[in-house]
Amino acid sequence: GGLDSPFRTSALSYKIMMGMLDDTGAFQGDGERAPAFMKPVADFCQENMDRDIDVDDMAREAGYSRYHFSRMFKDATGMSPAAFLNDLRMKHAIRMLQMEKASVKEIAARCGFQDASYFCKVFRKNYSVSPLEFRRGGE
Repeated sequence: GGLDSPFRTSALSYKIMMGMLDDTGAFQGDGERAPAFMKPVADFCQENMDRDIDVDDMAREAGYSRYHFSRMFKDATGMSPAAFLNDLRMKHAIRMLQMEKASVKEIAARCGFQDASYFCKVFRKNYSVSPLEFRRGGE
């Protein structure tokens, strides 16, 4: 609906900053540092968001077998590597929908989804609205 007050502007700025800090994965919920393998993996995922990367690629980046990586990742974060990647992609999509005029198809591609329809399905499952409804303020 626009940034018509300094309070809404401040709230949006805070939300964006917290999202960026959350995306870095630098800290766990209780202030503990994340394991060393997490940063290169998170960076790899961020840098390759538009590619069709998967858990094998993430494990390779961390230098572990898929099984060992998945177990360590789940222990460190409480979520599977695939769930982490999906969450990262959805947060990236949210930022693009809020900040850019790109089409939903282009946003889907830039978030690593080869099929815009599947992107819309995943987005709706996560946020209970379509990407276009979200962009229009239906969050």
